[in-house]
Amino acid sequence: LTPWHNDPVSDPPAEVVYLRDEETGAVWTPTPLPAGGACGVWHGAGYTSFAQDRGTLATELTAFVPVADPVKVIRLRVHNRGDKTRRLAAAYFADLVLGTTRDQTAGTVVTEVDPTSGAFLARNSFAADFGAAVTFVDTSLRPRTYTGDRVEFLGRNRTPANPAALRRATLSNHVGAGLDPCAAVLGAFEVHPGHTMTVVFVIGQAADREKAVWMAGKFRQADDADA
Repeated sequence: LTPWHNDPVSDPPAEVVYLRDEETGAVWTPTPLPAGGACGVWHGAGYTSFAQDRGTLATELTAFVPVADPVKVIRLRVHNRGDKTRRLAAAYFADLVLGTTRDQTAGTVVTEVDPTSGAFLARNSFAADFGAAVTFVDTSLRPRTYTGDRVEFLGRNRTPANPAALRRATLSNHVGAGLDPCAAVLGAFEVHPGHTMTVVFVIGQAADREKAVWMAGKFRQADDADA
């Protein structure tokens, strides 16, 4: 679904979760790369977690795969240890391949959004082995904006460490064919003093559109993700 760079030195990320302070505009990642700081990282049976402190915010991001379903769940918990409400936004960016390499598939990936559920969907009909399969991306945040245009999200001569789209309030909701494909979703939320907010992102692929929409809707719910 996303690139495998096989580069153990620079380890460029193919998927990124971002946080943005809606008052100051500061953007960072709750993981060490591409725009994070010092993190505690630990691995368990079937999951990896990243813990980070940034001022009065404490974040914990856990990524895992359910045993029986073809979906990766990314659960982000943000705890406010301060004495004022924090207005934040969270974004998820995935560099879509839907094949072996981007060079081979970038021109044949088509993105759309399901009008009923709001799930972000992508398909590569030219893939010999899984042309009918439907990739899905979604988030628990509502309302949220999205884009399937990698050029829009990253910007000209930029990298995932400093994406242009996060300098704007929302994404364009631009999807379709003929784009440099990606899947990006962005939504805002508040965390009151002493409280914790859970944000869920999911990415996966199903055999058909109906199953893809169902799985996106199920696993983006915080209770189902916890279960």
